[in-house]
Amino acid sequence: IIYNNTHENCSDSDWTIILGDRHYNVHRIHLVSADFFKGCFGFPTPETNLTKILPHLCHNIVDGILDYMYGEEIMLKTETLAAYAKAAHILQIQIDIQARVLGCFWCIIN
Repeated sequence: IIYNNTHENCSDSDWTIILGDRHYNVHRIHLVSADFFKGCFGFPTPETNLTKILPHLCHNIVDGILDYMYGEEIMLKTETLAAYAKAAHILQIQIDIQARVLGCFWCIIN
């Protein structure tokens, strides 16, 4: 996990994403590709609380979403496919992911 292991307590992060009791110290340069976050950057507080914005279904996949936004390839499982699609829609992330689902490659373009 790029964003978390490298930047969890990093002093050079410039934005915080809050999800319940988890705080993700991230970099706006990696979030700017999502229209949702671009809209958040105009607020005076350097954080976004996603706890009430993302449905509970999506809370367990935020790590993967952030990995994707940091340039990592992510492998989707059938049981998380709906959560990724929902989170990408809400956060307005243009996703182009190749996922291995049921032994096939699917390309999801949102």
